[in-house]
Amino acid sequence: MSQINFPNSPSDGDEFLAPNGTTYQYDSSTGQWKILAGPGVQGPAGNTGPTGSIIMWGTSTLPDGYIECNGQSTSGYAALAALYGSNVPDLRGEFVRGWDNGKGTDSGRALLSSQADEFKSHTHTFKIINVSATGSSIGNGGSQFKDQPTGSTGGTETRPRNLALMYIIKT
Repeated sequence: MSQINFPNSPSDGDEFLAPNGTTYQYDSSTGQWKILAGPGVQGPAGNTGPTGSIIMWGTSTLPDGYIECNGQSTSGYAALAALYGSNVPDLRGEFVRGWDNGKGTDSGRALLSSQADEFKSHTHTFKIINVSATGSSIGNGGSQFKDQPTGSTGGTETRPRNLALMYIIKT
């Protein structure tokens, strides 16, 4: 691995493009260069992406510069407040769906709007012959068939297979 020779006497906010294509920015409060973008970025630790970017995160420890999308107040995060209003989205336990934006698959939805759960309407039916202890009602003027329920199965919700990750937002 080659050594990176950073500029001498940098000022706060100075950016440096390393030969490997990684962009660094100097932070005078820590006296360190932070990775902004490029091959040296290891996920959000490099503080990539604009303020308000939402990503999925696989640990309960948040990286610097991110907060959980749990509906919390944007107080103290002026840039987030300008984008999202008084609270960040609460994405805990939610399936995120791409915004239709004119495609026609899920029309009439506003960006950041939510939907209640729904199961597409359908019917399960089958008929059985109505038989009594004295025989069939066929030919006796009675109903020949009756509806029989199919029974129920399942849990408390309809969902696909899934993996739990935390949604976090760049501050």
